[in-house]
Amino acid sequence: MKITVKFLLILSLFASFLVTGCEQPNSNNKNDIPNKTDQEEKPAQNDESESKDEKEIPIKFSYLWNENLNSYDSKTHTLQITKQWDRAVFDLANVQTKGKFFIIEYENLSGNLLVEVSYTDDSKNEVSGYSKKTRDYIILDQAKKLKEIAFISSLDEPMSVTIKKFRFADEFILEKEPVIDNKTAGTFNNAISAIDFVKEMGFGFNTGNFLEARTTGIEHGVSFYDNVDVKKTWGISEFTAQKFQKLSEAEGKSVRITVSWSNHIIDENYTIDPFWMEEVKRIVDIAYRQGYYIVLNDHSIRGNLSTPLAYHEGFITRNTPEDNAESERYIKAVWKQITAAFNNSYDEHLIFETLNEPRNEESGTEHAAKCHTWIAGYGDSENCPECIADNKILNEYNQIIVDTIRESGGNNAKRFILIPGIGTASETVRNKYFKLPDDTAQDKLIVTIHHYPLLKNLMNDWIKNDIKQTYAELNEKFVKNGIPVVIGEVGHAPDNEILTSGIGHTATEEEQLAPVLVLAEEAGKYGMCPMLFYAEQTWENTDFAKKVLAAWEKGKQETENQLAKNIEIRDLWLSGENVSFDDTTKILKISGQYERGSIDVQTCEKKGKYIVFEYSNLSGNMGFDVVYDDDTRDTESCSSDKTKIYIKLNDTKKPVRFDFVSMDESEVSIKLCKLYYADEV
Repeated sequence: MKITVKFLLILSLFASFLVTGCEQPNSNNKNDIPNKTDQEEKPAQNDESESKDEKEIPIKFSYLWNENLNSYDSKTHTLQITKQWDRAVFDLANVQTKGKFFIIEYENLSGNLLVEVSYTDDSKNEVSGYSKKTRDYIILDQAKKLKEIAFISSLDEPMSVTIKKFRFADEFILEKEPVIDNKTAGTFNNAISAIDFVKEMGFGFNTGNFLEARTTGIEHGVSFYDNVDVKKTWGISEFTAQKFQKLSEAEGKSVRITVSWSNHIIDENYTIDPFWMEEVKRIVDIAYRQGYYIVLNDHSIRGNLSTPLAYHEGFITRNTPEDNAESERYIKAVWKQITAAFNNSYDEHLIFETLNEPRNEESGTEHAAKCHTWIAGYGDSENCPECIADNKILNEYNQIIVDTIRESGGNNAKRFILIPGIGTASETVRNKYFKLPDDTAQDKLIVTIHHYPLLKNLMNDWIKNDIKQTYAELNEKFVKNGIPVVIGEVGHAPDNEILTSGIGHTATEEEQLAPVLVLAEEAGKYGMCPMLFYAEQTWENTDFAKKVLAAWEKGKQETENQLAKNIEIRDLWLSGENVSFDDTTKILKISGQYERGSIDVQTCEKKGKYIVFEYSNLSGNMGFDVVYDDDTRDTESCSSDKTKIYIKLNDTKKPVRFDFVSMDESEVSIKLCKLYYADEV
């Protein structure tokens, strides 16, 4: 009887084992990886309260790519992937969406993780895991049915992670507090003019394609939230203190830190991931501690603008009230957060830039060609109706951002700000529809352009002359009127983009340098700050950068030499009551024939073969006289159809006085612009 009971007990246990089943290893897997037919797994629990969450989703493993290289332990929920783009897939086919967000909770993440939720129509949403975090949110498309979730290694290096839980949520809860600059007061040189400030910025670089990187080539519609580790995904190495010191070797004084915020937005309120803000702040602080002038911008990427949250780039979209309202909501939210994180801890060395190359890409290539160009002389933005409309919108966006910066108070109330036109092109800031924002701070706005003078052709005289004309016009419109210019991106063509007569050509460094050297010299001549792009190449190739710097210094020196030959126009001697001169406006008015205003130059050294007089707004007939020490004189007539006259000086005599003489009986007025020596006409 005892034997029978014992036998029945054994038989019962065996039957129980057969009924309940056991995990069957995949024949090709050495790590007990279940196949697609496996039963649902029970998720690991963090605490009792979370286990009762009715929106929690069972972790149901489906399959693993490259099982010989990678593994998934169904008991510990530990995933290991060694090869880039390999993945582990979990089934969501029978899961009903119960919230706005899909939440993945994890721990012990090493490497770069891409988490991808797919729908039955094969569309996807994704996030990137980050080692300092323990959970990520995926914004769900409520109109679509879930299919599966995949964990993917996004870099060619080993990655492991322990998956804790899948669940839904209706609202996003920050894992980390927002980054706030709590310093109550800060130092700031508020006396320096914008013109002098840009001269101090000198010559610089971009960090380029680093903090603006994203996980994949996928645009906004499927990639809302990428974390810190995406910096490496575009092959750009980490920026360390040593990396920034490379600037010192090339004698750079400024750095433009280009940041994409849009792919780090974590909810519909346009909240920036605090982990991302913290990382941006870390990079900025490295450069700041080393004494660089830092341009911090919104470098958000552009997409097809067709999905929810598509307008968080803040750029021009479709010229509709709805699109523009969404863009305005984005730029206000993003800049409120940037200004909260960067304020009194940073003096004038930190500079803000409103937007990067804002433009309406949906209007098509024909519109884009008309609207803007990075190669001056090709666009026609003043005769393009779409361009006029786009300019109006961008002017509004720039105004909103400037207002938001100023409203944050502290040092931001007086901080220098870079303002772009459409596409940040020289073409568009020079047209009549571009407008600088109104500003509560005085003399703190700077025009910015991007210029790539050589894209698909080798250097020639036309390109050279076009570059010179571009900067002469920028000088005439802005610099002469006290508004400086920063060339935020200066670049040469990558080797594979050089074309000569339609034939592919690998450009030599000399060929790449040629147009950039012309540009740099012109920028130096007019006191503009050029900032090299193609960062990884130019930061490492300090010889290239030094040659560009030398050209910039050459142009700067040329201007300084010219300034030394300038004659100050102030405190004129006036011949009578019928003559007046305004030192501020430089307007000379003469009411009697042969009355004059005179500049005494007896103590000035003659520094050229010619005396040059530049003027404007001449209302009548006036003569300009050079009076020598023997009372003889040389005379040239001013006329309204001219703005400049030359008088060749007598080699044997010394000028003692320059006279501006009215030739009319009625009142004549003239603006005295510049008086200087020159060696040639």
